Amino acid sequence: VLNNPTTTKEEEDSPPPTPKRWGTAHESIVPYQSFQCKPSNTKLDDPQYIVIGAGNDDQFVKLCQILDAPDWAIDSRFRTNSDRVANRKLLVKLLSQRFLQKSRDEWVSLLEGRGFPMGPVRTVPEAFQCEQAINRNMILQLDHPVIGPIRLPGTPIKYSSSINSNIPNNGNGIDDSSTTASPPPMLGEHTKEILRSELKFTDKDIYGFQQNGIIECWKQ
Repeated sequence: VLNNPTTTKEEEDSPPPTPKRWGTAHESIVPYQSFQCKPSNTKLDDPQYIVIGAGNDDQFVKLCQILDAPDWAIDSRFRTNSDRVANRKLLVKLLSQRFLQKSRDEWVSLLEGRGFPMGPVRTVPEAFQCEQAINRNMILQLDHPVIGPIRLPGTPIKYSSSINSNIPNNGNGIDDSSTTASPPPMLGEHTKEILRSELKFTDKDIYGFQQNGIIECWKQ
């Protein structure tokens, strides 16, 4: 509202409030955050988490049913999202206690496909070994000119084709980045190539640049 007659001059001149840190939680939606789960083994120092988001009242009712806590959905303190935001601490405490009763993977199997956002918080090795990462070619095997074979994360953005590649996609509509990607370059590795092909300098020009310390090229 550009001209709100109910706004005082003091309010107009005062600085905006500093946003509060919410961690994985959401300021205006409850519950919408990560919860610690029961350890799947004896390694108590390696906690597992799941992220769930009940973005509306219907989704909260579904969540309560899955958690075997249908009374929460009709509790006047949690019936609407506004109620849940007002009673965030109590609800998060109840949910935290409930999620500790099963392992992360057990909760995922119960919550998956039930109509609201959720997902496991994976470790780095788990993230790269999961089925989705493998099917989307997220791990690139490349040969580095100095250190040899290396594994790098691929881009999550996939195209059926690319102007930078003459390689067709792998048959499932996803371009195979491993066939066109290159390893991280050494300092000055492509300087001569770029000066020749893009800026049309001659080898004599490039040699002069090197001799005068204008450029530095990688010596293989």
